[in-house]
Amino acid sequence: MQYVRCIRCNGYMYRERVYTYMGTLDVSVCINCGNVVDDVILFNRLIMPLKLEGLMSRK
Repeated sequence: MQYVRCIRCNGYMYRERVYTYMGTLDVSVCINCGNVVDDVILFNRLIMPLKLEGLMSRK
């Protein structure tokens, strides 16, 4: 079994299904620090540096 490691504390993360009024959401939660990561968070972390780079090149 392969474990996912937390990017904040290098602890183990487990998968959890969160139920909201809009539906369900699969997230990874760190056992040690409580860091929560889902697909939207990962997408925004990838996109944000590209947006900042685009803003810096306009000057």
